[in-house]
Amino acid sequence: MGLALLLGALFGFFGAIPVAGPVSALIVRLGLQQREAEGRLLATGAALAESVYVFMACLGYATLLRTFPMVDAVARSLASLILTGLGLYFILRAGTLRQTPEAPSLSTSQRGGPFGMGFLISILNPTLMMTWTTVLAWVHGWRMIDSGMLDSFAFAVGAGVGIVLWFTGMLRWLARSGDSVQETTLIRLIRGTGWLLVALGLHGIRNALTGTHFFL
Repeated sequence: MGLALLLGALFGFFGAIPVAGPVSALIVRLGLQQREAEGRLLATGAALAESVYVFMACLGYATLLRTFPMVDAVARSLASLILTGLGLYFILRAGTLRQTPEAPSLSTSQRGGPFGMGFLISILNPTLMMTWTTVLAWVHGWRMIDSGMLDSFAFAVGAGVGIVLWFTGMLRWLARSGDSVQETTLIRLIRGTGWLLVALGLHGIRNALTGTHFFL
C-alpha cells in the first residue's frame, strides 16, 4: 500500500508538469496574478476529479487482468512502447508544450469557485481515463503494486497528492520569478520528464524481450 501511494504521487507529480491543458493554463494565470490561494483550490478540485478517474482505471484494469490473464504480457509491452513514445514527444516538443492554450475565464463568484471549476474541467475530460489506464498497464504489468482495492485506492490518492504538490510549487514559483526563468526552467522540466519516461519505457521493453519483471 505504501509503494502504491508513492508511485501514484510520483506519476501524478511528473504527469502534471507539461503545461498543455485548461487547468494548467488557469493555474499559470492565477500564479502570475498573485492569486495563489485560488490556484491551490483549483488544483485541488482538478486533482480530486483526476483521482476519481485513476481509481476507476485501477479497478477496471484489475478486473480485466483477472478475467484475461494473457493481457498482462501484451499490456506491459504496449505500455512500455507508449511511455517511450510519450517521452520522446515531451523531449522534442517541450517548447510547444510550454505554450499554454487560452484559459477559460475564472470568477470567484461562479458556483463552486475555483475548486468547483477545477473539479468540473477535469471530470469532464474522459481522456484522463485512457492516460491513467496506460500508466496502470505499465505499473501492474511489472508487478509493482497489487491489484486489490487498497492498493488501487492508495495509488489514486497518491496521484491526487502528487498533482497538488506540483501545482502548489508551480504557483509559488510563478508568483516569484520572471517570465524568462519560467520559460527556460519549465522547458527543462518537461524535457527531464521526457527522458525519465524514455528510460522507463526502454527498460520495460528490454524486460519484455527477456521475459523478466521488475519485482518477481
